[in-house]
Amino acid sequence: IWRVDRILEEFKMHMPDFHAQLEAIEAAMGSPDYVKTIDLVWPQVNPDTIDYGIMEKAKNVVVIPVDIGWTDMGNWSTVATLLPVDSGGNTVLGPHIGIDTHDSLVMGKKRLIGTIGIKNMIIIDTDDALLLCPKDREQDVREIVKMLGERGMNEWL
Repeated sequence: IWRVDRILEEFKMHMPDFHAQLEAIEAAMGSPDYVKTIDLVWPQVNPDTIDYGIMEKAKNVVVIPVDIGWTDMGNWSTVATLLPVDSGGNTVLGPHIGIDTHDSLVMGKKRLIGTIGIKNMIIIDTDDALLLCPKDREQDVREIVKMLGERGMNEWL
């Protein structure tokens, strides 16, 4: 927990590029170019975490143990733990029909997702991309993101 002015000072000191990106977005707020600005800035944001980018370097930091029900949404398995589970152990959001499907996360919006004979899988169907992976490989999504960036395929980032 921090005051906005203090965290912005820390960003300015320890993550100056990110601070400049935040300022560019703030300057565009309320203008017709706001979404365009975010679309231009977002692919350039360095994926540093606040832990490494700020907290390890910050002065005058106090740690107070507290249980506030925080869940780090850093992976798909965590998302699945926060949503209802069906009788097969599946977490399903969106249209789905399955046969012999167990312990999987199935998320979509528009298209029907049909599954047959799968177990421990992650299936994420968005408007512009489809992700299929075993749950035990979900951390490898970072590699896909890295590859997209290296290949200049920023429209999917």
